Amino acid sequence: STQKIESYKEKILLINKSDIDLSSLYSKYKQVLFYDDSLPYCGRILSCISNLNLSHILFINDTDVVMHKEDSTIELLVKTMKDFDIDRIDLQYQHPKWNPKTKLIPVNDFNLIKQENINRYIFNVNPSIWKLSSFVELLDNFKDQGYREVEKHTQSFCLRYNIYKLHGKYINM
Repeated sequence: STQKIESYKEKILLINKSDIDLSSLYSKYKQVLFYDDSLPYCGRILSCISNLNLSHILFINDTDVVMHKEDSTIELLVKTMKDFDIDRIDLQYQHPKWNPKTKLIPVNDFNLIKQENINRYIFNVNPSIWKLSSFVELLDNFKDQGYREVEKHTQSFCLRYNIYKLHGKYINM
């Protein structure tokens, strides 16, 4: 369901090739990209996004529902990513318990906390903002991995990236 993000003009839908008439969807998206459903999860995404001419993307799986969005917060996060050379921000909120030795970047009334513990899923399939080149590299290295398998097999690999998670009091997205 993309009702909460209908106002975004730059939305791109990734969807499996089908014989079903999807023309009613086309007007709701800037672009509709088709993938081969026989490919594993990472290969599907890679086949669609590897040729996009973008610096950053907000990536949301169809299993996630946007409950609220705040455009200025998303824009601020992308600016922060550029300023601090961040590869990914996991948009799943993290409660205040954290290791004080972990790198923290203050952003308005919340923080970004660097993810370095491979036992806490540095990479996951949560909604996130990615530097596109980093996401493409990750997917290319794990293109044979399925939806849940990729979470198991990418953790050590992801230590090469600057991945952060939202942290602090309730964050209004």
